[in-house]
Amino acid sequence: MKFLKVVLVIIISLVVVVALTKNTVAKIGVEKGVEVVTGLKMNVGSFNIGILKTLIGINDMKLYNPKGYEDSVMLDVGEVYVDYNLPSILKGTIHLEEIRIALNELVVVKNEKGELNLNALNAVKSEKAKDTPAETAKKPTKKGEPIKIRIDKLDLKIGKVIYKDYSKGGAPVVNEYNIDIDRVFTDITEPGTVIKLILVEAMMGTPIAKLAD
Repeated sequence: MKFLKVVLVIIISLVVVVALTKNTVAKIGVEKGVEVVTGLKMNVGSFNIGILKTLIGINDMKLYNPKGYEDSVMLDVGEVYVDYNLPSILKGTIHLEEIRIALNELVVVKNEKGELNLNALNAVKSEKAKDTPAETAKKPTKKGEPIKIRIDKLDLKIGKVIYKDYSKGGAPVVNEYNIDIDRVFTDITEPGTVIKLILVEAMMGTPIAKLAD
């Protein structure tokens, strides 16, 4: 009887250790993955992967501005919920059946040099650097297959957008917009599309695009 109790305690301990370890490893992986996609550093407050269900819960996610900006945070995300398809991932395709993003705040900043923080995002850089067909044909072919990703449904909520202009010196000119957007998108196949959708939805409801030139 004592032996069975000892075995039970060991099994429970192992389950707890595995659960804690996988969350820590996955948290680091997500932070690094977002850094690759966006080009900026990110920090996650808490991260949890379901043991029996294919669910991921992320809380207090912050995407930081690059150096040269007074404000440290660009995106303040309160909560992210992900329902992933494990068989597809094991086959090499990142298949996310549903993502829910609750974005508390997007902070758009123009620094003293007149540089906009959004231009540091890889998704924005790629749009600005699109080549003509002739120029693209001259580029060497990159080796390796691109990451395959599929998002069936994205539920995007955006609460507030703030614009801060430091370009005129002294205290910044600050404009705040409570936009309270709740939109649903489907069939996303590029990781950078999520960032683009956040920016487009945030800008559409405010005059920030004109203010930021």
